[in-house]
Amino acid sequence: MSASAVMLENSSVRRQPFGGAYLSLLLFMLIYCARPEDWIPGVGHLPLAKIIGFVVIVAGIVSVGQSRRRLPRETLYLLAFTACLWFSVPFSPVWRGGAFWGAFEFTKLVPVIFVMILAVTTVERLRRLILVQTASVAVISCVTIWKARTLHGRLTGVLSGNYSNANDLAIQIVVCLPFCLVFLLQARKPLIKAAWGLAILCMSYGVFLTGSRGGFLAWAVVMAICAWQFGIRGRRRWLIVLSFVGALLMGVVGGGIVASRFAAITDAKTDASAYASAQDRKKLFLLAFEETAEHPLFGIGVENFPVISGMWLEDHDIFTQISAEVGIPALILFLMIVVRGFRNVREVKRVETLRSERMIWAQGLYASLVGLVVTTTFAPDAYQYFVYILLSYPSALLLITREDRRILENKKQEGKPGRSIEERNEQRFESELQWSSF
Repeated sequence: MSASAVMLENSSVRRQPFGGAYLSLLLFMLIYCARPEDWIPGVGHLPLAKIIGFVVIVAGIVSVGQSRRRLPRETLYLLAFTACLWFSVPFSPVWRGGAFWGAFEFTKLVPVIFVMILAVTTVERLRRLILVQTASVAVISCVTIWKARTLHGRLTGVLSGNYSNANDLAIQIVVCLPFCLVFLLQARKPLIKAAWGLAILCMSYGVFLTGSRGGFLAWAVVMAICAWQFGIRGRRRWLIVLSFVGALLMGVVGGGIVASRFAAITDAKTDASAYASAQDRKKLFLLAFEETAEHPLFGIGVENFPVISGMWLEDHDIFTQISAEVGIPALILFLMIVVRGFRNVREVKRVETLRSERMIWAQGLYASLVGLVVTTTFAPDAYQYFVYILLSYPSALLLITREDRRILENKKQEGKPGRSIEERNEQRFESELQWSSF
C-alpha cells in the first residue's frame, strides 16, 4: 500500500464529535434490529425503542455544534417526503385518525436519520452500526430455522416486527447478506471467517424456506451482483466457485417450496394458498393504481389502503403503496432518495481503489440497495424504518470519503515546497468548496 493510501486510511483516526449521540444510536439499532422485548422476559412492557430514540435526539441536539457537516440533499428529500405524509392526513377521504398516527410514527425516524448522518464520521463507526444490524439478522435467522415454525409449509419468524412473517424475514436476510460477505472478507481469523460463511449459508437457506417469491428473486440478483463485484472485478476466483456451489446446494436442499410457489402463480392445483395470494396481490395492485389516479396529490392517507381494499390487506408494492396512500409527489421524492443512495455509492466507487475498505463497503452497499429495491417491489414497506436507515448508509460513507480525502489533499499541499502561506490557504479553501459541494 502506498504512503498516500496509508494516510488516507488512517486519516479518520482522530477525535470524533457526537460520541454520546453515536453510542445512543448504536443502542437504538440494537433494540430495533435484535428486538430484545420479544425474547427477554419483562422487557416487553418497556418502550425501549422510544426511550432510546428520545435519547438519540437529545444527544444529537446537545452536540449539534460539534459538526461542520452540510446535510446532503437526500435528507431534505426525506423532510419533504415526511411533509407529504402529514399533508395526506387532512385530505384523507378514508380515515384521518389512522393517517395521523401513521405519519406520527414515521416522523420519529427523521431525527434519528439526521443524527446518523452527523454522528457516523468514520468508516469504523459505520462498520459498527452495520455490524449490529447484520449480526442481529444473522442470529435471528439461525434461531428461526432451528425453531422451524411454519405456516402453509413456509418458514415464519419467531419474533414480531420486521421478522413477523415469511416475506418480512426474507427481506431482512437479503439486504444483510452482502454485509455478511464484507465482514467475511475483512475478517483475519479463520474462525471468524468460518462463522460469517456459515451465516451466509444459513441465511440463504432461510430465504428458500420462507418460500418468498420476491425474496428469492432478490436473493438471486444480490448473489449475482456479489459474485461480479467481489469475485470477478475483485479478482477473488475462489468466491465465484463457492457462490456457484452454494447456489446449487440451496436449490437442491430448499428449492422445492420456492418452485411450487412460482408454479402456483398460474396453477391453483400446485399450491392453493400461493395461488390465492398471487390473485389477491394482482387485485390490490390494480386497486392501488385506481386510487392513485383518483387521489394523485395527497393519496388516501398513510396506512389507509387496507381499509378500502375490502380484504384488510396492504398493497404489496412499495411504489404503488406510496402513490396510493400519500400521492405521486411523495412517490417522486422517495424515488429521488433511492437514486441518491445509488449515486452516493457510485461516487465512492469512482474515487476509491479496488481493495480499499471504502470500496468494499461501497460494493456491499450497492448489492444491498439492489436487494432492497427488488424485495420492496413485492412488499408494503413504505414506512418501515430499516428502508430509510439502509438508504442513509451511502450518505454517511460518501461524507466520510470526501472528508478524509480532503484532509489528505490538504496535507499534500502543505508539504509542497516553495508555496506561500497565502497560496496554501487559498488552495485549502478551494478544496473544501469542492468536497463539500453536492
